[in-house]
Amino acid sequence: KHTLLPSQNELAREFDVTPMTVLRALDELIRDGVIYRKQGAGTFVAPRRNRSPILLVPPADDNSSLVIRTEFAEFFLGALEAANSGNLAYQPEIIGREELIAQLPDLRLIYPRLGGIIFMREFQRLEPLLDTFAAAGIPIFYYGRNVKEAYRDGFSCLFHNEDEIARMTAHYLASRDLIRVGRVLNMPTADYRSDRLLEIGPTYGLELRPEDRFECYHYPEHLDGVELLARRCDVLDCFTDDLAWKVIRHLTRAGVNVPGDVAVIGVNDAPIASQALPA
Repeated sequence: KHTLLPSQNELAREFDVTPMTVLRALDELIRDGVIYRKQGAGTFVAPRRNRSPILLVPPADDNSSLVIRTEFAEFFLGALEAANSGNLAYQPEIIGREELIAQLPDLRLIYPRLGGIIFMREFQRLEPLLDTFAAAGIPIFYYGRNVKEAYRDGFSCLFHNEDEIARMTAHYLASRDLIRVGRVLNMPTADYRSDRLLEIGPTYGLELRPEDRFECYHYPEHLDGVELLARRCDVLDCFTDDLAWKVIRHLTRAGVNVPGDVAVIGVNDAPIASQALPA
């Protein structure tokens, strides 16, 4: 795909036909989506497809955990299976964000039957592109945590309602008399959820003290010291299942009984959560 074809005159000489015959043949191939023409650059081979593409943009590798990357892979494979088994008119394709940005000016040429683009998480990376998509009339769909209210009417989105997650967490902890809450933070998602819990938690009688937090942004595997936080709190909120599982493993090795000495919670319903003991 994206291979540059010989010029119109070169093709005419190669096949011993007139340039006008070549032009008519190329125009027909463009209408069929086999090739596309880019002004000032030439004519290129288009990606082969029988159905309209839906482009899936994964989270950046440098800003996503194994859980998130696995979630995206499962999402893509599920979409692919649904497209094939249901004989749908659309075909999911993965495209990296940088590749998408490079192709934006010619996206409608490269994908003349483009059905839309799905972004998974990382709204901050999508936000600068919204005006461009709107101007090009390209449908977009976003999946991830809360997006800004101003944008929710502009495109379809399926997001985690973080305020509701915070309320559910606070209600659950209060019902179990887990009042003093320690926060373990390792990524922007955890920060966002922590902020929501700080706002909502006190209305449920929870104690969230400034000193009761443990940060491991740069070395998420390096949890030495989190056991000190565990010994003065009723529960450690890790905000994601991936980190909660690592914290449970670390505390167990440090001689802290979970959940006897301290409870540990996370959110995501990641597959790894079912492997943790206690679950």
